[in-house]
Amino acid sequence: MDGNDGGDGLQYPPGEFTSADLAGAISSTSSNSTAVLTLDIPFADPDDEALRVKINELITALRR
Repeated sequence: MDGNDGGDGLQYPPGEFTSADLAGAISSTSSNSTAVLTLDIPFADPDDEALRVKINELITALRR
C-alpha cells in the first residue's frame, strides 16, 4: 500500500446523520473564528506586512 490507491474508508450504516444535522454543523463553523483577532498593527518590513495582510484576509474569510 503506497498511499495512492484511494481505498475506501470506514463504512457506517446509513441514517446515522441527516442532511439537517450536516447543514446545522456546517452553518455554525464560522463562529469558531470569532475569537481570533486580526493583526491591526502594520509592519515596517514589506514581506512581513504582505504576510500580515494575507493572514487578515484569511481570518476575515473564515468569518463568512
